[in-house]
Amino acid sequence: MSMNFRLDLKSMNFSVKERLWMSLILLVLIGSGCRRVVREEKVGESVEETVISEADDKAEMKKVMGLKLPHRTITIDKQYQLRIPDYYNFKLEKEAPENYGEDKLGKLELAKVKDSIRVITLASTFSKALRLYDQTILIIPETDAKLITLDDIKSSYEDLETVYFQDENSIVFDEDNNFVAIHLEYDQANKSYIYYRAEMSWTHELPKDQKVNLFYHLIRNAKNLTSKSADNVKFSSWEDYVRNLPVLEVNMAVGVFKKLGKELKFFLDEGESVFPNADHVDHTFVELFRLDAPQRLHFQKQMDGVKVNKVSEFSNDYEQRNVIDVNNKALFTIRQDGLCYIIGSRSMLREGRFGPHSVQIVCPIDYNNKSFVLKSKIDDIGDTESDLFVKMFSYFAKHHTLSIKSK
Repeated sequence: MSMNFRLDLKSMNFSVKERLWMSLILLVLIGSGCRRVVREEKVGESVEETVISEADDKAEMKKVMGLKLPHRTITIDKQYQLRIPDYYNFKLEKEAPENYGEDKLGKLELAKVKDSIRVITLASTFSKALRLYDQTILIIPETDAKLITLDDIKSSYEDLETVYFQDENSIVFDEDNNFVAIHLEYDQANKSYIYYRAEMSWTHELPKDQKVNLFYHLIRNAKNLTSKSADNVKFSSWEDYVRNLPVLEVNMAVGVFKKLGKELKFFLDEGESVFPNADHVDHTFVELFRLDAPQRLHFQKQMDGVKVNKVSEFSNDYEQRNVIDVNNKALFTIRQDGLCYIIGSRSMLREGRFGPHSVQIVCPIDYNNKSFVLKSKIDDIGDTESDLFVKMFSYFAKHHTLSIKSK
């Protein structure tokens, strides 16, 4: 049985004044439905899966291998040269072989390696900000080029489920819903194995086809680590990044900026800032400020002060929140790229010396006579990573979205 319910104020026995009050209450209740609601997709929420065929895998991998990214060459201990994407950074550590205990890689017992093992941690702008996946390179000195094989490594994974791609030196598979990519090659010149491994935890409940696409991109980057090809590309727009980055990372960036677009247009009040999380994760990489008139003036004075090296004029007791902390106890550099400012700084440490160089990207936005500023929200942005933020921020400042379909 269905039941229709209609509230008819006129048919009720209310006075005119009471009917007016009831109408006003209904309008308030209805209007309260138009409020800021930012739905965050949480880890563990179910995601609709896409069935992936073997033919789809091959076609997707072929497409990904044909893509290119701006890259740079890094030198490890003046001996090894590796090529990584510009929007990556890295950290190098040396591990004593005995620290690996009984760990083996193929037939090689790592504890018996005769020299230190170089451990390189790679992080893209998105992986370190959103903590989606880990990437590690081991450089293992060893004269026997046949001691480690990809098949031996593969056989060590007892719970391996689906292999999405494999060739003579690379493999992408899942193990208990953990996605894994491995690339192995032998450096004859330096008598060392170069072992690359990437992993995404099962806790990230994301579309499987997007995970596969991501790990194809990671394998492509791994295959280019020792490439001697001199060709490089330079991106001129956010659209270039969209066409060449993993679908998963692009979608997460678009999702974050979709929320920022709503804040820009409807919700953010003067003096407020917001930094919405990406869908399915509890992290972000960008913050949006709305400035009142004094804050806007103060921000512009800060940028001008950094340009002419007169930061001593700024104190830290500004009553309202600063977008950038500019003070005379740090060294600053600034350059402008389109609408954006790229600000480098080195803060003075307690012992009187200056700390490591850090980079922040900010981008003023004017929308309907309201002032906003976008700011990168990652602590360890490298100089080469700034281009990705500049292209993202500039596109959003112009279109108020990162979706290129709406252009």
